Amino acid sequence: MTDTFGDLVNSIANASRRFSMSAEIVNCIYSAIEEYEPRRFFFNETRDTTFSLSASQAVYTSADHSMIPRFMEIDRFEITRTVNDRFGLQKKAYTWVEEWNETNSSSEPSAYAYYGQTFHVTRPDGGYAVRVSGIVQLASLSASTDQNAWTERGNGKELIKQNALARLYSEYLRDDQNATRAQAREMRALSRLEQRTTGLQATGTIEPCL
Repeated sequence: MTDTFGDLVNSIANASRRFSMSAEIVNCIYSAIEEYEPRRFFFNETRDTTFSLSASQAVYTSADHSMIPRFMEIDRFEITRTVNDRFGLQKKAYTWVEEWNETNSSSEPSAYAYYGQTFHVTRPDGGYAVRVSGIVQLASLSASTDQNAWTERGNGKELIKQNALARLYSEYLRDDQNATRAQAREMRALSRLEQRTTGLQATGTIEPCL
């Protein structure tokens, strides 16, 4: 099994015995993903988005990196001053960054904002390498051969399958009994993913806070 989008659709059709409702099943899958993609799981975290700041350029869009519009939550926005010298920018309100940039002055970037699916930074005085870490919207699913973590066993497949099944039973088939059963399985799948995500993030030590 390759755990593709088509495999997921077929799995839901087999479970519900509704082989002629592939279009409805696809819609349920999309709705399930839309519900869960803003949530943090171990498989939708990334620090792989890298691009470059250019002198005097304050706004960065999908033209600078295709992943920029797909951030759901940002954990860190860092620049590299020199080799082995990295610096995390402060997250500020969009209006704060815009007001800062009204002076038309340039300096080492100190802050960023995320607004309109674009990054806004205090105007750079030169080129800097950027790395962004956070939660991202995974690659979209369309063709039956497409795949991402939402279709893969051990990642989000069971969660999305059960959520989509519950939607199919509830919204299309008016079968509340089976919808409730699917929702119970969905909650168990969610609990497993949350426990694994928490376990991977945990340090095993108590950290003081103020």
